Amino acid sequence: MVASTNTYGLGCAGTANHVPAISATGLPQLGNSGFQLHVGNGLPFSIAVANVGPSPTQIQIGSCRILVSPPWTLMSPVLLDGLGAADTPLPVPATPTLAGATLHFQYLVLDPNGLFLNGLGSLSNALSIRIGQ
Repeated sequence: MVASTNTYGLGCAGTANHVPAISATGLPQLGNSGFQLHVGNGLPFSIAVANVGPSPTQIQIGSCRILVSPPWTLMSPVLLDGLGAADTPLPVPATPTLAGATLHFQYLVLDPNGLFLNGLGSLSNALSIRIGQ
C-alpha cells in the first residue's frame, strides 16, 4: 500500500479574507514518527485545532462547509506563529494493520472575524491521508 496525501474542498475565510490551508509534512508511512499536519494562512497568534473523521463530506453551515464527516475527534490545539502557521504532530506507528487506513482532517482557526458560526473562526480546506508501508 502506497502512502498518500490529497487536499480537497474549499476553506472558509477569516480576518482580511485569509482562508487557512492544510497540508502535510512528509508521508504517512508506517513508522514515520515525523509525520505532521500543517496549517498556514490563519490568523497570526491564534489557536487552531485539527478535526479528524472517517470520510469526506460537505456539511453546509451558513457560508462555510465542514469537509470531514462525523464522528469527529479533535486533536490537541496548536498556537499559530506570526505568519498564521503551525504544525500538529501525527506520528504514524509501525503497526502493520494500519496500512491502507484512510483519515480526513480539517482545521478550525479561532478568529473573531471568521465566517464560521458568526465569528467563532475560519476553516481550512481538508486533507485526506492514506497510511502506507
